[in-house]
Amino acid sequence: MKNTGNNPPPPWLDSIGEPHPHSQASFVEYLRWMRLLSTDSKLNSAKLLELLALVGEGNYSQTLQRLTARTQRLATEWFRVECPWRIRVGGATGPESMLLPAFDALGMPYIPSSTLKGVTRDIAKREGVSPEQIRKIFGDINPETSMGLVTFLDAYPLPGEDKLGGLCPDMANSIWTWDQDNHLQYQPNPNVFLSLLEPTFVIGLRQGQGCSEETLLQVKKWLLKGLIQGIGSRVNSGYGELKLEAKALTTIPREERPQKNPSTSILQIPFELQGQLIHGYQQVKRRQNQQSSREPKPEAMPEMRPIAFRSMLRYWFRAFALGVLPASRIRTAERFIFGGIEPKAQTGLFRVEIANPDNSQDDYQAGTLILRHSLLTANDNNKLETQKVVSRLLNSLTWLMFHLGGIGQGARRPYYQRPHQNPLHRGVDLTPKREKVRENNSKNLLQTWQLPPTPNEFQQLFHKQLDTFYSALGRLVGKKINYQQPLDNVTAPTAHTWVEAVDINCEILVVHKAVKDPSNTKKTYPLKILNDQFHNLECQNYTDAKSLCGGIKKESIKDGDKIDRDVIPSPVWIVNLHKYQVVTVFGSTQGSRKEYLRILKESVDSYSQIWPIK
Repeated sequence: MKNTGNNPPPPWLDSIGEPHPHSQASFVEYLRWMRLLSTDSKLNSAKLLELLALVGEGNYSQTLQRLTARTQRLATEWFRVECPWRIRVGGATGPESMLLPAFDALGMPYIPSSTLKGVTRDIAKREGVSPEQIRKIFGDINPETSMGLVTFLDAYPLPGEDKLGGLCPDMANSIWTWDQDNHLQYQPNPNVFLSLLEPTFVIGLRQGQGCSEETLLQVKKWLLKGLIQGIGSRVNSGYGELKLEAKALTTIPREERPQKNPSTSILQIPFELQGQLIHGYQQVKRRQNQQSSREPKPEAMPEMRPIAFRSMLRYWFRAFALGVLPASRIRTAERFIFGGIEPKAQTGLFRVEIANPDNSQDDYQAGTLILRHSLLTANDNNKLETQKVVSRLLNSLTWLMFHLGGIGQGARRPYYQRPHQNPLHRGVDLTPKREKVRENNSKNLLQTWQLPPTPNEFQQLFHKQLDTFYSALGRLVGKKINYQQPLDNVTAPTAHTWVEAVDINCEILVVHKAVKDPSNTKKTYPLKILNDQFHNLECQNYTDAKSLCGGIKKESIKDGDKIDRDVIPSPVWIVNLHKYQVVTVFGSTQGSRKEYLRILKESVDSYSQIWPIK
């Protein structure tokens, strides 16, 4: 971690005051130094990215091996658990408000014993154990100190191939946010933090004085049950999922072994993703000649992130809800279903997981998307009706998401390649394995996921999904919704403004294979028409082009009142279903978007309008 003469610091780093810790010191030494700089506003994003790149150059092997071996020596019972994706437990706020996982006094990442104890105690309470018995087993400090019968040991990760126990940069990006006036604002704001990627933890329990074998075994069962439900923060977004090794279960009778409750499953969708893919944190590659550039050049790393699916479901929920309900009511319903932190922290009603992730190719990702009821409703018999309504809403919402767009980078465009251009891959195709989609852990296939042979039949299936979605939404918000009479949104579209809402100003078409495309392009025909129109407009008026396909150039325009526009996304979504394509245009009644739809309708063999409903 220490700079040497052979690898001088890059020019954007002010190395004055840089620490020179021992070669075995942890990354925490740098974090402490960075915290001091950040308080004086001396730490910019370039420094932060470069310093985070130092995480991968550490080596915690000796320390983590010693700590995990100590757990094995001290524990009466110990076992390993694997995290198939990421986990973030405890921690604090570091420099630049960067979230950090829990570090011990040596700077090693770990799960504190207090966290393991809290998870186990919570499961015992859920199973109806009396307060007196819980106090006897777990101890307490009120009304007087009691040690408890079982000692929980701090859990450390094995070093792993990276020699860091999985410690790795991570990223959170709140793209759409509500402002004080209940308007949605688009502002990508990636925030870097640290979590543990695919770690394996050694977990130990120590039998205390007066603790019977039966009590120790019961505590272990509670702990295992808590672990497989997920641990740490952001569990509903896919973090903290844990899998038990076989050794952890050998002392427990087969019929008593904890497992995930199959009744919590809502939907399971095997899928493939091809194109620009889902990306996570940005990696800074250290160069031999650091003086060749004044700024680091981060590279986004492909990563199968469950939270990306949750965010896309949230996006389409807002889009459909904004067509029928006032924004204030939607904001409350969204927080109830998806969770949120404002005005106070609230747990959502479902969680997202990715099973069997495949991230081995440059332009390909695959896995199984699993939606489950969250702990807020999964084990509460008084909320069975809420479970049923949420299941119906998420089934239809997920179907709509898969049939209206992609996910990750390039989500608004179908996948195509550009030979001899950089980047080569553009857009994405998100394809469900329709013959394997299952609901509620049932062996029965969902026939609604079979693609109809004609656009008209697809139109009918789309409307059935809308029926289910809006009926469930109405139950959750306590209002009967007539979605066939959508709102004329409060902010009416103009040539250069629109709301990303499926309202009266939105149009959705399902387009059959075109017969008037003489070119040899690999683009779907709706995309070719869109790109051709964009390039024609770009030469004449960039503002009109940006109002069709989005853009990154800053500008000021006069459209009624003066508007300053920064980065804006395209108001047009196109998804390739191979038999046909689905085109969604927000603010379709105005400007270049209206003209695009006119040209498209005149140019294709056949199409069906699936929104607005006639």
